[in-house]
Amino acid sequence: MRWPLRRAITVLSGVVVLAACSGHSVTTARGALVPSAVTATTPASGPTRASSATVAAPAAPERLITCPSTYGVVPESTLPPAPRVPLPAAGAALAWYIDSARKLAPLLAPADWRCTIGVGADGGSESMVYAPGQAPSPGSPAGASQMIDVQAEPGCQGCAVQLACSLVPAAAAKATFFGTTCRPRAAAERVTWLAGSPDATTGALHDVVAFEDPPGVAGTGRPSGGSNPANGVLVYDYSPAVGSNTALETCTMPGASHALCTVILNDFVAREDN
Repeated sequence: MRWPLRRAITVLSGVVVLAACSGHSVTTARGALVPSAVTATTPASGPTRASSATVAAPAAPERLITCPSTYGVVPESTLPPAPRVPLPAAGAALAWYIDSARKLAPLLAPADWRCTIGVGADGGSESMVYAPGQAPSPGSPAGASQMIDVQAEPGCQGCAVQLACSLVPAAAAKATFFGTTCRPRAAAERVTWLAGSPDATTGALHDVVAFEDPPGVAGTGRPSGGSNPANGVLVYDYSPAVGSNTALETCTMPGASHALCTVILNDFVAREDN
């Protein structure tokens, strides 16, 4: 089953920032609930591809945390069954976070953190899971130095383009048509293309771009520019028949938590590719 868009990126070391254009926070749903294995990545100074090492996911009990959630359209009162998702083998310190109406796919993040989720009337969403005592401002990551943030724009075309256009030239080429302004990419931001190509701007596209915003660099990561690095992944899909669909996840945590960010971002990417 393909969940409503929620993209993922391999762990770099910090956070990913997504721009939404409809005034709501954005988080999307993912693909198949859990990959059969989690890819392990060796920490590096910049964006890296996942290594070939894998850790089999055990048949462990799931750990689900329901987040305070807001919706642009009142959800149905009858809830679907709670997802049953085993944690990855490296997930002893992790939990699954879900919205109260269970509209979005579960989000992997450190256990015992706090969270808030907003889903717009157009399906765009943002999920914020943050360290205790670091509550972000409404609709903004300001105030949080450690956060897992996921933004997704599966419907609003201008929003999807705006979210992707700073990293993806194909999206930037559509910005003028939608009246969207693309934020210039920070010079110190490190970018690695995991799928697709920056030279491909026409036809059907599937672009997966990893990024890292070092400490002090305000870039794509949401949040970024603080004392912790922000690592993330942007997934941009386009087809002439459907249009643009964008999702972005950022993991902003201390460098010592790089391995944990890797597990979280790899899960996000695996779901989007299913």
